[in-house]
Amino acid sequence: TGCPKTDTVRIKVIMQDVFVPNAFSPNGDGLNDIFKVTTRKLINVQEFRIVNRWGNEVFYTNDIHKGWDGKYKGQEQDTGVYYYMMRVAYPTGKTDFLKGDLTLIR
Repeated sequence: TGCPKTDTVRIKVIMQDVFVPNAFSPNGDGLNDIFKVTTRKLINVQEFRIVNRWGNEVFYTNDIHKGWDGKYKGQEQDTGVYYYMMRVAYPTGKTDFLKGDLTLIR
């Protein structure tokens, strides 16, 4: 009973230009120990900073290959919410300022 039916579905995958995780756990287990930004090809991170809840800078880099290990001046930072700010440059010459929060979990 009934007739078989077929249909076609087209799925478009949209990749983010810049991926920023929302948490990390620098506990030495080899999983999520470094907070790093990932970008698509040819997108350059011009500056990337992380500040604590009092606005004190605990990490800064302009090297996309470097990430934050949860320490500041060799001292492990407290579990909690931190804030990132970054400026990225696209191959077209356009720049963007991105900001958000992240959670450090111990």
